[in-house]
Amino acid sequence: DKCHFYMGTGDPKNMPVLRAELLRSIYRRYFTKAGKIFGRLAGARDLTIDVLKELWYYFYQCTECRRCSVFCPYGIDQAEITIMGRELFNLLGLNIDWIAGPVANCYMKGNHVGLEPQTIMGNIEFMLDDIETITGKRIKPSFNRKGAEILFVAPSGDLFADPGIYTCMGYLMLFEQLGLDYTMSTYASEGGNFGFFTSMEMAKR
Repeated sequence: DKCHFYMGTGDPKNMPVLRAELLRSIYRRYFTKAGKIFGRLAGARDLTIDVLKELWYYFYQCTECRRCSVFCPYGIDQAEITIMGRELFNLLGLNIDWIAGPVANCYMKGNHVGLEPQTIMGNIEFMLDDIETITGKRIKPSFNRKGAEILFVAPSGDLFADPGIYTCMGYLMLFEQLGLDYTMSTYASEGGNFGFFTSMEMAKR
């Protein structure tokens, strides 16, 4: 009863234990003697298209929030099982656009929405204009400067849309007030790691 997907759907297969069992049943079929000999009697299933669709359906209903592992009396991290399942899908070439797109953007552009360096600087210029209008003070952040004490990497959502831009304006005003020696990268401009939604290999990149 700790998984919000199970509570929301009432589907037993959304319970973390049964979601893991979906993957274990395939493991039993191909990697245990009982599964190879007795098949379904041993709780083993063949990996068919229908089973693959079922795995897809349930493994992408988990947000990997790890709430289940916090409340698990054995401390089993079910999110790791979900991550492994998604990595297997990734190895098969199966992915969904709202994950594959942001991951590709992070890899090629440095942020999940695909903002170009000049766009990032332009957006921040607009924020600086707003700050000056409100406070009367012009802030001059630096970009891609070598030798800065701090490399500040914000979530890329803070660079282009409400309400994130207000958070970014707050960063800029705070850093100015504190007199920090910082720079912002326009090439590594994503604070989140979207690779975790596909595979450990992409997370490393």
